[in-house]
Amino acid sequence: MGPPSKISVPPVMGVPGPGGAPAGQAVPYAGPIMAAGQNIFSRIGFVFLVPFVFFLFSRLLDVTLPQLHLPLILGVLTLTAAFVSGEFWPALRLMPVRLLILFTVWFCLASIFGVWRGGSFVVFKDYWTKSFFIFLAVSSLAVTEGRIRLLIRIIAIGIAGAMLVALAIGATDRENRLIMPVGELANSNGLGILAVLGLPLCWHGASSSGRGKLMAIWSVVAALPMIWVVSRSGSRTALLMLGVLFLYALYQFDWRQRLLLAGIMAPLALVAFLTAPETLLTRYATLFVTSSRQLDEQASALDASAVSSTEARLHLLEKSLSITFRNPLLGIGPGNFMVEENKLAETEGRRGNWQVTHNGYTELSAETGVPGFLLYMAALVSIWRSLGKLVNRAAGVAAGDSIRHTATMFRILFFVTAIAIFFGVSLYHYFVPAFFGLALGFLRSADAAVGPAMAGFRTQ
Repeated sequence: MGPPSKISVPPVMGVPGPGGAPAGQAVPYAGPIMAAGQNIFSRIGFVFLVPFVFFLFSRLLDVTLPQLHLPLILGVLTLTAAFVSGEFWPALRLMPVRLLILFTVWFCLASIFGVWRGGSFVVFKDYWTKSFFIFLAVSSLAVTEGRIRLLIRIIAIGIAGAMLVALAIGATDRENRLIMPVGELANSNGLGILAVLGLPLCWHGASSSGRGKLMAIWSVVAALPMIWVVSRSGSRTALLMLGVLFLYALYQFDWRQRLLLAGIMAPLALVAFLTAPETLLTRYATLFVTSSRQLDEQASALDASAVSSTEARLHLLEKSLSITFRNPLLGIGPGNFMVEENKLAETEGRRGNWQVTHNGYTELSAETGVPGFLLYMAALVSIWRSLGKLVNRAAGVAAGDSIRHTATMFRILFFVTAIAIFFGVSLYHYFVPAFFGLALGFLRSADAAVGPAMAGFRTQ
């Protein structure tokens, strides 16, 4: 997809446009975005970005050669190339990027005035800084249709690879739940959630028009280990996400896509869960049991453990909301929930839980305050709304079907990610910024592709 001769850049309210144009007015822009993805440094940056994203989602280096620090090296090279290419500057004009920059500033303020600055610094250095730069790199370099399609496939391959490694050499915890032997996915909930997040990407490859039967077959095959891992992870969050994903997809798809989904994915899921160990099926059966009082006398120790986990999560949710109301402006500082919850426990005459909130939204509000929460949510909501507008406005435009198809995939991905965040995925973690950065890059690409038919389109 070649670059158009003139591209209308989404304005930021209150910021003058090129050539002194009035603030907030769309203007023709002849700067670096005109050749988005075409200059040599942009291409070099994307060459580094592809393996970086693959290692990020596959976690293969966790179980092979973690000492090489390849993701760090590839990430630095990617960011450097993106900066030199000039691709950063058009991205910085977009409202979601500016909102996350403001969130980063607020993150630092919350850290300075938090209850434990050392803990906040570790979260900033080891998590948020990396996540934010991943967001910038992906949204700056994934700005052509070909690049976006390739990254979608690379992420799907990476997730499928991680699932295969887990099935081949993974361990099980004391509740017989599948985990990676080491690394970030040595957690059954994280493993199961990542498996579900890979399924919309597989659907995109299986149902894309003009991609050929080989791509469709490959996408279905890649989905197999993901569904299998969900059935072996014992993650009730992943199971809930899978069910909601299926229902939401049926609502979004046309009748042909519904038949494809029901005819292929439903039997696979049925076989995976019917062959799952009985202990895991028993755990799944407690999905809607929230209190130990609801268990009968025949309940097993595993039932009790699962319900106890639910009770603990509800307790942590209550405490995180309480801490938010007590510290609404700057919060208690990123990474400090466990410390503050333990202080509250001591005043109440009980032992602290020393656990994270297990809810990404209340983690954000408790640790960075209500303003930090609103800044982050505003960035995500702006991308979500722009994807919805794109689906509606691409009708009747050349390449409109392809654009609507990819926009729908991102909307589905956003939807299930929102559920994952509620049940424990941290918004400081790289999964969320990477997906949303790719969606933002897609919006930039689509805005350029459909031209005048998208008059008035804004990624804000």
